[in-house]
Amino acid sequence: MKPFHAIAMASVLALWAAGAAASDRAVEAGVRGPVPGPSAGEAATAAGMPYAGSDAVSETELAASGVTLGTAPVGPLPAEMGGSEVILNWDSRMVLKTTLYPNRAVGLITRNGAHHCTGWLISRNTVATAGHCVHSGRGGTWYDRRTMRFYPGRDGASSPYGSCGVSRMHSVTGWTVNGNRDYDYGAMRLDCLVGNTVGWFGMYSHTAPLNEPAIITGYPGDKPQTQWISSDKVRQALTRQVRYRMDTVGGNSGSPVWSDRGEALATSGAWGYAIHTYGNAGAQYNGGTRIVSAVLNNYINWINRP
Repeated sequence: MKPFHAIAMASVLALWAAGAAASDRAVEAGVRGPVPGPSAGEAATAAGMPYAGSDAVSETELAASGVTLGTAPVGPLPAEMGGSEVILNWDSRMVLKTTLYPNRAVGLITRNGAHHCTGWLISRNTVATAGHCVHSGRGGTWYDRRTMRFYPGRDGASSPYGSCGVSRMHSVTGWTVNGNRDYDYGAMRLDCLVGNTVGWFGMYSHTAPLNEPAIITGYPGDKPQTQWISSDKVRQALTRQVRYRMDTVGGNSGSPVWSDRGEALATSGAWGYAIHTYGNAGAQYNGGTRIVSAVLNNYINWINRP
C-alpha cells in the first residue's frame, strides 16, 4: 500500500496536469478563412516543418494569392504595447535585410494603423504571435481583427510583399481567462496565402533548451517599422518559459525565438521553439513562452483548421 504522502503527491500532480490541460484549451474569434486547394509545401505545413518559399513571384501572382499591394502609413506604437521589454546593458540589436529567408517570414502586425506586435508565418496563411497581441488577457476582450494587418518583411516605408488582413484569431484559456504568462501565446489566420512566397518557420518542442542558441527577429517599437535581430542563448529553462539576454523593446512581442536546430534532420531551415512575450530589467533577462507539446499541438491544429 502506498504511503499517504505519495497518494497526496500523486493527487496534486493529477490536479496540476488537469489544470495545465485546461489552460491550453484553444479558443478563437473571427470567421472562416480561405480554404484553397493544396499548394507547394503543403505536406511540410502539416508536419510543422520550415519552408523557404518560392521567392521569385510577380505582383500579379501576389495579388492572386490575396495579398494587398502598396504601402500604407504605419503610426507609432500604442502606449499599452510599449515599455514591456528591455535593453540589457548595451544594445546588441542589428538591422536586417527583409527579402531574405527567414527574415521575410517575420512580419509587422499593425492595429488601427499603428505598430502593434511582431508575428511569424508558420504556414502559408497562419501567423504565430503572443497571446497578448490578439487578446487583452484575464477575462478581457479580443482585439478587433478587422483593424489588424500583417506586413511580411516590412522594411521601413517599404512593404516588399504587401500586406494581409486577419480573418481569425486564436489563443488559449490560460491567457484569455486567467492572464497567465505561461500561456501567453496565440495565432492569426490570414486572408491571403503569402507564405507560399515568403516561406515559413518550422516549430518544435525543445525538451532541453538550456544553453540552446537563441535568436529573436522582430519589430521593436523604437525602430520605425524596420526588422532587427538579437542573439544569445537560453539562460534559464522553466517548465513553460525560456529566458535569455537578447535585447527587445515593446513591439517585439510575438517574435520567434529560434535557431537552425542542430539535430540531424531531413530538412533545413528556421525552427521556432518559443514565442517572445516579455522583459524583466530587474532580473536582467527577457523571456518567452516555450513551445511545449501542448502548445505545438494547438499550433498544428490551428494551421490545419479549415
